Amino acid sequence: MCPHHKKNNLKQTQKSQDIFLRELTLGLPKRFEDVRILNWQDELHPSRAGKVSSVKLLSIIESKLEELILNPSNKVRGVFLYGEPGVGKTFALAALHNEIIKNNVARSAFINYPRFLGQSKRLFTDPVRRHRLINILTKVPVLFLDDIGSEQATDNPDYSWAQDELYQLIDYRHDEFLFTSFSTNVHPQELENRFKKTLISRMLGMTQAYSCQGDDIRPHLIINVNKKRK
Repeated sequence: MCPHHKKNNLKQTQKSQDIFLRELTLGLPKRFEDVRILNWQDELHPSRAGKVSSVKLLSIIESKLEELILNPSNKVRGVFLYGEPGVGKTFALAALHNEIIKNNVARSAFINYPRFLGQSKRLFTDPVRRHRLINILTKVPVLFLDDIGSEQATDNPDYSWAQDELYQLIDYRHDEFLFTSFSTNVHPQELENRFKKTLISRMLGMTQAYSCQGDDIRPHLIINVNKKRK
């Protein structure tokens, strides 16, 4: 396939996937659709809230984007961002996700994990769409799982199926060297109280972990979004 057709095919499959995820109220939230590396500072309030965190995260995603562009073999380790709510973890993953798509690097999926669990459970009555959803998360070349660890504990019987499902998904991606990144408000050691140790081991083994610190940037993001709408 010539480069032009390959590029068009990538755009078409990405668009089809995004429409499907949007129908399930999954995928990238609208507030992060325009986040890019080039407008990183423009998205933050002039007071530079979250300065320590935002500068560090910008460096991380720039480095990862360069790795992905230069290493199409899909053997690039993802990132594991953890820290207090509002310091920019989702913002960083969204920026990297958008850059990957805009630069036609690979097909990418951004999923809020707690929301995915709710939809996955509801789709037990719709096996066709559920199979497509699981297949996307399992085999998409680039995957971002946002806000893991806030949904359930390992001893919660209502989510025992989710533990097994997530393990199979991560185990496949781990073995196939598929780029996978995570964000969480929970320290990796505390996640062992919520997920099986074998799962945590794979998550950390396929990523580089970064502790994110700083002030809450969310109020300032809201200010800028409102300014753009005026």
